[in-house]
Parts: sequence; C-alpha cells; structure tokens
Amino acid sequence: MKKKYKNIIEYSAFRVFIFIFKLLPYKMSLWKLKKIFLFGGYTLGFRKKVGMDNLNLVYPDKSELEKKKILKQMYVAMGATAAESFIQKDEDFLNRVSCVGMEKMQEAYDMGKGVILASAHLGNFEMAGRYLSRNNFQTSVVAKKQRNGLFHEYTMIDRRKYNIEIIGMKLAVRTILKLLRKNYIVGIMMDQNAGRKGILTNFMGHPASTFAGTARIAMKTGCPVIVGVPIRQPDESQIFYFEGPYFASDYSDDLEGQVAFTQFISTKLEKYIHQYPEQWFWVHRRWRGEKKAKTALKSFTS
Repeated sequence: MKKKYKNIIEYSAFRVFIFIFKLLPYKMSLWKLKKIFLFGGYTLGFRKKVGMDNLNLVYPDKSELEKKKILKQMYVAMGATAAESFIQKDEDFLNRVSCVGMEKMQEAYDMGKGVILASAHLGNFEMAGRYLSRNNFQTSVVAKKQRNGLFHEYTMIDRRKYNIEIIGMKLAVRTILKLLRKNYIVGIMMDQNAGRKGILTNFMGHPASTFAGTARIAMKTGCPVIVGVPIRQPDESQIFYFEGPYFASDYSDDLEGQVAFTQFISTKLEKYIHQYPEQWFWVHRRWRGEKKAKTALKSFTS
C-alpha cells in the first residue's frame, strides 16, 4: 500500500476514534483509553521488550514484579495522556493544573533574554506549553515532524490555537536564537537519544547520547535555563514543577563545559524520573546512541 493512502487510512481511523470517544462521558473515555493502552502495550506487547530492557538496565535490583508494575502503569498513564490531549476539553484540563516554582519561571522570564525550558517525557508534557501560554508567557517548543503528515498537521493546528510557536528540527538553532531574542520560552526535551548528533553523558547510571543544544545556546545567548516537568497526581490533576534558573555561563565555554552543564540538567531531570518511574516513557531507546556519541565526541575534540 502506498504511503499516501496508508496515512489517509490511519488518520481517518484516528478522527473516527476521537469522534466516538467525545460522544462518551469523559470519565468513561478516560477509563476505556487506559484499558486500551494497557492491552495494546502490555498484553499485545507494543514496544514492551524495549521498556523491560530499559527497566532491567536502570533498575537491576528491582524485582521482576516491580518492573512489570512500572511498565503497566506507564501504559495506563499513556492512555490518560491521550484522553487529556484529544478528548478532554482543554479548559477542564488546565483548570486542574497547579504549579510549584512558578516564581522561578517568572524570575527567568523577566530577565528578557528568553528562557530554555529543559523537560522530559513525564506526565502530560504535551499540555505544558498550553499551560504556559495561558499564563501569558510567549511559548515555543522544538518538535520532530511525525511520520504521518496528516496527523502532524492536526497536532500543529491544535498547538497553534494557543499561539505556541513550533520549531522544526532542521532549522532549530536558528529559530531558537530568533525566538529567544523576542523573549520566548523554548521547550526542549532533554531525555531523547541524540545519536551521532549528541555528546556523551551519564543518564540514570549509564552512558547515553544527549543533545548539547541547550548548553551551546545558553552559553551563546546568556539565557537562563529552567528545569520543568509535569507530574500526574492520583486524582488525574497535574502539578508542574519548575526549578532554576540555571546558567551555562557558570561553566567553561568549550566542549568540557557543554558536557558538564548538560550533565547537570540531565541529573535534575533524573530526580523526577526516579521519583515517578511509572510516568516516564520507558519504551524509547534512550541508550541506543552511546557508541555514535563517543565517535562524535572524539571527532569534535580532534
């Protein structure tokens, strides 16, 4: 089947799915989506092996039962995130968000240099930008283009409703610099495998390739960096935590300084992952790019 028609079928199925679930009471849709994600992920095994391999790597001392419980809870959390992002009314979600450390974000924003918001795939990270935008912060996010162009455009339209600027990966640095000059908050996910484009850091006890863009841009512009994550609560509300501001200018302006600052930010994010492991995206191949990062590191320093 040609990619074009496959994309149309996938997108049409998605829209029908959304339409049907919006007809149901939200609590019922939430319950059903949790069950669907748990069944598809854990029972049918969608990326289950990747998740268990990562858990075995990070938590070798945990029992098999404990790791299975974390993975099951992760799939349930993914179902809740899908319900909140596509079914629940945005205002209903945003009205149940509270914040710890908003004064830290305000302090950084008031410096007028723009802010890099370093975050991770925890809680409902997709809604974080909408929360900041609703609280009168100019907001942008770095986002990778999705495989299905129709679905990608659907999510872009949804983000633009909140005046969130979307930064594509290809021209990311140039666009980030431009938006920082306009005092935007720029959201960057720091927990992704950067492959050959990354520098070697330690992530949750193991070597990993991590994007160095946050450190490099912060060093170039002097902008503050805020560490921020949304954490889901037992009653399905969310608390957004902000820490900082932190400054890359406190580190040497060379590769060694970039690695040290990137490691510092990564360690701050790890704290939340270890505290709420069931909310992190364990099915991402986070540590796969280690060898590529080593090669990039050697070539960069030679």
